[in-house]
Amino acid sequence: MRTQKDKIRLKRRSKTLKALLRADLEWVSPIAREVHENAELFAKVVSSLLVTLSKKPDFPQKTFANIRKSTLSQVFLAAIDETELLTELQAAFRSFSEHLSSADLSFLESDEFTANTLSPAIKRIAKIFEKNPRLIPLLFHAELLENELGALGKRLSQVIRFLPLVSSRAASLFPEIREQCFEALFRLGETDRERLAQFAERLTRGLFEQFAIPKLKKILENDPKGKVILPFLHDVLKLIPAESSLNALVSIVCTPKEELSVHRLISIAIRELGGLYLKTAQVLSEMCPPNLARELRSSQDAAGGVFPSVEKSFAHLLTVLNENEVRNSWQHYLELPDLPCPHFAAASVGAIYELRLNAQGREKYGVETVLVKIQRPALKELLEIQAAQLTRIASSIRDNIVADSSLGSDLKQELTGMCDALMRGIQHYFQQCSAELDFRREQENADIIRASLKENSGVVVPRYFHTHPKYLLMERMRGIKVTRSVQTKYLERREIADRLIRSYLSLLFDRGIVWADPHPGNILLDDRTLTVSMIDLNPCFIWESDTREQFKSMLYRLMLRDVAGLLDTLYSLVGNPEALHNNKLFDELTKLMSADGYKHGTAYFIADVMRLLAENGIDLRIEVQAAMRGLTQLAITATSISARNSFALELRKYFGLRDIVNTIFDVGLLRVFRVSTAIIFQHIQQSPVIEIGPTLDERDLRTLARRLLELRSAGVCEIRFRRVSPEEHANLRQTPDGLALIVSSDLQLAILDKIRPAQVRYIIELPSSFWLRERQEFVKLTSFARNFAIIECLEQLRRKSLDDYWRTVEAWNKPAHQRTVNELGLIGEVKIAARRLFQLRFSRLWDNPLSGLGKSSRLFWRILLALEMRREYSEQKFIELASKTKAHLPVASLAVGTVHRMRILMWEALLRFTRWRLSKHRFSMSLLPIGIDELESIVLHNLGRASSPSRRNRSHPRKK
Repeated sequence: MRTQKDKIRLKRRSKTLKALLRADLEWVSPIAREVHENAELFAKVVSSLLVTLSKKPDFPQKTFANIRKSTLSQVFLAAIDETELLTELQAAFRSFSEHLSSADLSFLESDEFTANTLSPAIKRIAKIFEKNPRLIPLLFHAELLENELGALGKRLSQVIRFLPLVSSRAASLFPEIREQCFEALFRLGETDRERLAQFAERLTRGLFEQFAIPKLKKILENDPKGKVILPFLHDVLKLIPAESSLNALVSIVCTPKEELSVHRLISIAIRELGGLYLKTAQVLSEMCPPNLARELRSSQDAAGGVFPSVEKSFAHLLTVLNENEVRNSWQHYLELPDLPCPHFAAASVGAIYELRLNAQGREKYGVETVLVKIQRPALKELLEIQAAQLTRIASSIRDNIVADSSLGSDLKQELTGMCDALMRGIQHYFQQCSAELDFRREQENADIIRASLKENSGVVVPRYFHTHPKYLLMERMRGIKVTRSVQTKYLERREIADRLIRSYLSLLFDRGIVWADPHPGNILLDDRTLTVSMIDLNPCFIWESDTREQFKSMLYRLMLRDVAGLLDTLYSLVGNPEALHNNKLFDELTKLMSADGYKHGTAYFIADVMRLLAENGIDLRIEVQAAMRGLTQLAITATSISARNSFALELRKYFGLRDIVNTIFDVGLLRVFRVSTAIIFQHIQQSPVIEIGPTLDERDLRTLARRLLELRSAGVCEIRFRRVSPEEHANLRQTPDGLALIVSSDLQLAILDKIRPAQVRYIIELPSSFWLRERQEFVKLTSFARNFAIIECLEQLRRKSLDDYWRTVEAWNKPAHQRTVNELGLIGEVKIAARRLFQLRFSRLWDNPLSGLGKSSRLFWRILLALEMRREYSEQKFIELASKTKAHLPVASLAVGTVHRMRILMWEALLRFTRWRLSKHRFSMSLLPIGIDELESIVLHNLGRASSPSRRNRSHPRKK
């Protein structure tokens, strides 16, 4: 007899299966038809891959045995209507199995095996998928195959675990599958590879247009910045050439299932484009949600080679090594591989290969391997083409935004500012890459930095053995990308981040060395010695002490919104100082810098100032742009290592107290007070509230999920849990390094039909159990129970005033920037009522003496709840006052005064102190001091009253 748990599991599987089969996969049919028509070509590919794998000494011996046991044709029995088709497929696989049963695998290289066994099997399978494209999602869910198809599904799962894309186990079975796939492609002729590249181009384009972009659109639907990010990525993905598409397809197929997200797909495509596309991705990442930003920033770490074709890139490497100067110096020391090999690392101007030294070379240079960095031919012309393409895309998006009458003026200003920032970044990186065309500068920069860091034993730079304008040979530094290695050095990550920050700031402000590209791919960590290595030092500039002081003064004036002082400091930082004598520029800067409550944050403010300078013909020196970009990259890199880094504290050391005081008096105390208050207020508004309090484990969530089923069946209301990955859903907020949760629960309202009054489904988003288990995280009671309180208040509102209920529901479903002040007031009233319910029900949660908490902890918990209530009430009071005069205006147009900011900052200071005080109790305040029955009663208080009385009697048996 099935238990309740089994029923829930079966229902969940059925729901997943239905969702998969509803997916729009009609675009797969033409692809399957093409595979059917070119079965001989794909048979060669499969045969070549099997040959490559069979010759690997570490190849798992069970693999062919598993394939032998699998009668694949039976899996598709339910999908095939034609007996003839089934018979042919069975015959093809019977022949395949007979061949594989042989101990001698030399038949894999025979044309007869390819033509008579593989090709018919591929034709039949392609025909099945052409007729039934909805079968494809089943291949990505082995558990569904096993449950829906029984023993047949289990046999098929033995085969599909061959690819990391489909099976989570494949990554451990075949850790080098990507390299083996490329080796298999090299065994094919050039004509076959070109045909495969054309096929890959069509397949990847369909994958991006039909899957990646629509899914990304859904993720960004409530983010106005999506109006820039989406069309930009969409147009860039169209530019991928055929050879790069083949590389991208191999990378996608070989990416482990649990790592493959829509963000990773886009990152893979961009890294194959290389050049300025990689650099522009760094600029775009500063505007994207955290998960997409992280993937875009890491795209350079695995970028493509000198050419899209791995074989062509390797041939160019051999050409470089055969030049007289290199051959005479190194031919006696290097060991060259027999077959083409992928590059070791990528650079924006070329690629880096790792080559082994022979015994003589190891004895002379004291290293096992050397890195050879080579430049792509005709790089200058390529950079010009890429810069023109990217600028055209960004300019077109800007024109569309300006012409969009549905956007408010403030939002339009923000989005056009993003486009301008993209165009400036493109031009900046074009100039920077053009300056990197002589590799000899990299060695010169390394020598200068090594001399400057001689007192810092924790940071090193590589040695250079041979340099040339187009290529160089250098030492390989021990370690891996710093943001990857800190996973194994979890406790030391803050120390690593701070060491990097101190080293970079010392180079910039003490030595005047501007390293423009400190992204994670250029920083390695030796996890044995915790030594940090800086590589790719070509984009470096040397500053005089005067320039350093002027740069610091410019940062002062920007932060304090001092127009006259900013123009004075810019005289030595621009290429055309005479252009600063411009009344229009002064007026526009004054208007921007005196805007009360600039709404777009400090980064956007600086971007808008840079935009105004560019629009008025002010040409910032390239090293100044590099310093601005370098500081931004440093902050991002340090945060990706540890969210608790000391960037602000370390940066403050280079700004003396006397300079700060003099600047404050020069600008004016009142202006400084207003500006600093606005900046702090913006930071507070953009920072999510950290949840403090007990946690819920999977047992609590499963029990409550069963109660929600009863509420639905009793017709009370429809509440569902949606288990998602925080990587894909930005509402579940994480720390900047992505290692911990800040907000663990979010409420969504889904209107099920378009005719009012329609049914509303309450969806509570929670992290998936796999994500929580991997990171040893738990769902916090605070946001979880408050979301249930919001649902209860909405249900009460529905019974009292259906009109107000519908206005609130529709406002809730609008993007935040599109809500009117009146709509925000309605939502605020519901949240105030819900917080009051939460406070009443949970303020005495730990009064039970068995909880083990002292009086001070209980007192601070009640104080925290009261302060959160007062803080939200202050926000609501401000909205109520504003709604009297601006009820129907968008929230984005609502000005915030200094008095309101001060009030909110006061409450926020008290809240942060109270949370800090509670967080000091390391071994308390986490475990829930009540039973699950009592938790049900509190969380589902009024909602649960309408559920079945028999269930309540079972949950709370009457005492005898």
